[in-house]
Amino acid sequence: MEAWTAANDGWPPLLWPIKRPVTTADRIANHKGRNPQERASLKKRLLRKWMSK
Repeated sequence: MEAWTAANDGWPPLLWPIKRPVTTADRIANHKGRNPQERASLKKRLLRKWMSK
């Protein structure tokens, strides 16, 4: 087993440049959110979830 695979729990966003999760979260929030406030909170929640992994 390589050291990289031992440290990585298999979550690909760790390998993404920072711009990619932001645009992905924005796209998901725009699709699911009903108003601007809900979209902003969805985007914030997604980014925190992904960055914590």
